[in-house]
Amino acid sequence: MKNKYTFFPLLALILTISISNWSCFDPEPPYHIFTWTFDGVTDTSSLDFASLHEFGTAGESKIIAGNGYAYYYEDRVWISLPSLNSGTYALGPGTPDTLKYFDILDTLNAINGTINITEYKDSYISGNFSATLVNHQGTNKSISGNFSGVEVDP
Repeated sequence: MKNKYTFFPLLALILTISISNWSCFDPEPPYHIFTWTFDGVTDTSSLDFASLHEFGTAGESKIIAGNGYAYYYEDRVWISLPSLNSGTYALGPGTPDTLKYFDILDTLNAINGTINITEYKDSYISGNFSATLVNHQGTNKSISGNFSGVEVDP
């Protein structure tokens, strides 16, 4: 004679294992945000990413944020570093680290400041930055910002 009470606990066990394994296969990427304040005006990126050694150039990694969508996209913040490892990177003359801001009419370059990568985990980076920029007329402007959960493309 079969025991009808052994079927339900077995079914519950199978369902529990199936649900827990199913959720492990499709991990949700972290929420990403990239905001900056340039010359007192705050903006948020609609598209952002990071890449290791962009376009095959050895020793140069990028963090790029901008606005728009796939066919109409404008870079705004462009950070170039020798790596994306956690740490503090100094900006200014004589350093390999750069930060550029693309204003509507001008490109500004960092003359001093820092970039802090606070976390690089599971192909996502987080951090912050602050810098003084100079435009082609020699006028200084300030920029600061934060980024979190920005995906790193290999």
